[in-house]
Amino acid sequence: MNAIAWISIAPISTTVKEVYGVDNFQVNMVSLIFFILFLPSMLLATVVFDKFDLRTGLVVGAILQGIGASLKYFINHGFWIVLVGQGFIGVAQPFFLDSPALVATYWFEDSMREISITFGTNFNTIGIAIGFILPTLFVNSDITADHDSIKAQVANSLLVQAIIAVVLMILTIFSFQNKPKVPPSSNATVERDDAMCKSYWKLITN
Repeated sequence: MNAIAWISIAPISTTVKEVYGVDNFQVNMVSLIFFILFLPSMLLATVVFDKFDLRTGLVVGAILQGIGASLKYFINHGFWIVLVGQGFIGVAQPFFLDSPALVATYWFEDSMREISITFGTNFNTIGIAIGFILPTLFVNSDITADHDSIKAQVANSLLVQAIIAVVLMILTIFSFQNKPKVPPSSNATVERDDAMCKSYWKLITN
């Protein structure tokens, strides 16, 4: 879902610029904000995963994503709302990018760990592909059509994304467990010791 939200405006950028009266810079910022926020939000995600646990990190990411996707639905009240919403989703990104290795460690046997990490990381690529297709299913590419009608189509496209994000947020909050009751391997029982935080501190201070 995070990757879908990242690229959600790019496939309909020409239409969005015409209908909402925005320029290339504003449209490009919808995607670029992810890169701008990546480093600080990656550090935040690392601290949360290290200080707390997998479940807490994913819940934080899911809540940020749910809020951001919901805000983007109100695009017709001002394009700036999309940028604010995208900011929330951009901060959420590292929480999902960091999680496949932890999910593999806690939930899979040693023999399945590499496969699970591969699947987990490739879901991001699949999300990008879906993100390129989804908006075009809702939005008319004919910029000479009625602008109010096109704005409603854009909002509906973002509404679908918001619904998906909120459903995933609720499922994560109420259903996702940090670890299975029976550890799948001996590695899953090893307690984390803030290793990444300590590594970053050593990197900064040396």
